[in-house]
Amino acid sequence: MGCTVSHGLSAEDVEAYETCSFFTATEVIQALQIFVTIANNPKCDDPKSITLPSATVAKWRGLCHNPFARRICDVFSDDDGEFSFDEFLDMLSVFSEHAPKDVKATYAFRIYGAYTHV
Repeated sequence: MGCTVSHGLSAEDVEAYETCSFFTATEVIQALQIFVTIANNPKCDDPKSITLPSATVAKWRGLCHNPFARRICDVFSDDDGEFSFDEFLDMLSVFSEHAPKDVKATYAFRIYGAYTHV
């Protein structure tokens, strides 16, 4: 059986993610489905407990063709190079068409800065 909101995130969780991102509730749930698919974890009883290595996220079809995929992952992942769902959602949210240009610009400079300092 696939991952559903009732098995992954509560309605309150979805609402909280909607509030702190540039996504609708439906888009939050779609992001969760992508995250769980990348994790190859169909049970997904607790998606908040799943972490993914940056290298795995960089290979995701949404990033794999981007020449800055590794840098993007470095900027959005935690200090250990791991992605939680929160960090994954943050990354997707910044690249959302609904994210303000100033937010996009801030992260573009972070990504470029990570690129020039490696």
